[in-house]
Amino acid sequence: MLGAIPWREGQDLAKARVFDELADHAGVTGEPLDIVVSAEDRITRYGVRRRACTNCGDCSMVCNVGAKNTLMTNYLPMARHFGAQLFTRVQVDHLESAGRDGYRVHCLVRSGPRGRTRSDRIVTAKRVVLSAGSLGTTGILLRSRARGLALSPRLGEDFSGNGDNFAVAYNTDRVTDAQGFGTDTGPRSQIKAGPSITSVMRFGADQPDLGKRFTVQDLTAPSALVDAFRLALMGIAGTQHPDWHPDRVNRWHKDVEWNVNGALNHSLGFLIMAHDSSDGRIVLGDNGSVRVDWPGAPAERIYTEIDEVLAAAVERIDGTYLSNPRWSSRVLGNNLVTAHPLGGCATADSVDYGVVDDRGRVFDPDGGVHKGLYVSDGSVIPRALAVNPLLTISMFTERAAEKLRRELRLPAYDAAREGDDRAPKPAREPGRGRARRPADGGEEAVVTTGNGSTADRVAELRAAAPHDPDGAQEEVWAWIKELGAKRDTKTLEQLFAAGTPPPGLDGPADGILVTTAVNPLLDLPVRLATSLWMPWRGKVFDSRHKTGINRLTAGSALPARLLWPLYGMRETEEGRAAFKFVSGREPGKIEPRIPVLKIDYKPVASNPDLIIRQIRDELVELVPDTHLGRVLLRVPTLRGERFVNIGYFALRQPAAGG
Repeated sequence: MLGAIPWREGQDLAKARVFDELADHAGVTGEPLDIVVSAEDRITRYGVRRRACTNCGDCSMVCNVGAKNTLMTNYLPMARHFGAQLFTRVQVDHLESAGRDGYRVHCLVRSGPRGRTRSDRIVTAKRVVLSAGSLGTTGILLRSRARGLALSPRLGEDFSGNGDNFAVAYNTDRVTDAQGFGTDTGPRSQIKAGPSITSVMRFGADQPDLGKRFTVQDLTAPSALVDAFRLALMGIAGTQHPDWHPDRVNRWHKDVEWNVNGALNHSLGFLIMAHDSSDGRIVLGDNGSVRVDWPGAPAERIYTEIDEVLAAAVERIDGTYLSNPRWSSRVLGNNLVTAHPLGGCATADSVDYGVVDDRGRVFDPDGGVHKGLYVSDGSVIPRALAVNPLLTISMFTERAAEKLRRELRLPAYDAAREGDDRAPKPAREPGRGRARRPADGGEEAVVTTGNGSTADRVAELRAAAPHDPDGAQEEVWAWIKELGAKRDTKTLEQLFAAGTPPPGLDGPADGILVTTAVNPLLDLPVRLATSLWMPWRGKVFDSRHKTGINRLTAGSALPARLLWPLYGMRETEEGRAAFKFVSGREPGKIEPRIPVLKIDYKPVASNPDLIIRQIRDELVELVPDTHLGRVLLRVPTLRGERFVNIGYFALRQPAAGG
């Protein structure tokens, strides 16, 4: 899911060469770092378009290219694919016990321009997983404790900045090109800045004393801060570290404006991670916000030792070593700056030493755990790691998720089916698929390729749909009809598995019977009969009440009267309406790993017992407003009932924007 790769290999980055030289002067080896950026243009299994990294250097601010692998490109699309609903602009304040109903989560919903319109909302859930980060999650639980939720006395303790520090090798004799250019297409884009971080030095890895271990990585300045850094570092170096060597003075003067020959383009940032004391505290302020209480953090000896090592290495390439100005300047506050806040809800063996157990379950003060309440983020890490915490947090979360799946009696994680397959986008063959130019003049949207697996093709169609909703819908609809004509139930099964539960399906939808799937001897006469006369026209959904009804032709009344003489249909302007159903998201009955929109006729007492109440339809969305369904028949067994797939149908509504 993370897709980490040693990006700098084969990239010939100037900053990597300088970094390796500095590492050699510091007595260690510079190494390529595995980072989560894409090396290819592709569509992920979950329909996210990824682009190859352009070495623009803006990773630490925002990746406008689409190359960086983040939650919005991996786990969140995966969650949505399997039925999770995602809501933005919702801020959780606190939660309280709701007894058997689980927890009431008190939220602030923001809307309107810049989120200025605010409204309160309460969500009740049997299980709550907090993943708001060290400060966010700890703040939620501190506010919850203030309102009566019994929690560990260790809540807020063991805060760490992961030993983070920042420094700069300024105005060296080496060109680094470590100035991000983002989306700029002018002269600034002619350099090769590289991702924010590409390389690593590791110190003291063989030392039993963790206090002697630390990690140093390179940093590229993001485009939004390049000009500010250029001028600020000129001022700091000129006032605190004057250097009158002609070459360095010349480069320093050139930095009045952006310049590849200036001082900043001969500089390199450092991200430093070490083992700090990890004894900071997150406390609740009077207004309900949180702050970190850790007065002794910047004074720890390890930071002075790191500065001494790096300063000596920077001096070897005729540069000036600038330690983090936020620590060395009273004007700027002499404060800790960290990219990796950790702790506050430390994991431990018992409530006496931490806030959660090894599965992220939240302790209650009596020594047990709060049923259904979990924490899974950087707040559970009980001390500094002196390396990037991404993999450690991911490992904890993956393990906790697997334990939760067992607790819920769900199947174990299936990497082959659930992981991102990293399939590159197939090339489009002549005559297969269409390329369309959106009306807004944006980039060309390839509707489909016709190559690759069923899941690949669905992912590509889903990615193209925002640009060309009509084309994507037409392509899927034609594909479904083609599979039905061939009675290709194997591909229809794969197509169904690639779908997602329809979000908020409402109103009328046109329908077709794709094919039956009982056996060839029975399917052939059914297909012949339905090709001559098909009374079913689709369905009407009521998303608010989670109900619906089927649409039929006017000519369906007579055969229905023969089959169900006591059942009355309702007349409509276009024909008849009959056979009400209830709907809702559930795991599939045949394949529980596939979340579906159930369409169940059994709970409606007025439906005929003969056939109709024995039917359960299941529906998935392939592209927006276009859906594939399967018809399941209930079969009684000694232990209850089982379900048999007896056919496929399809529904569509007018494509959004069509």
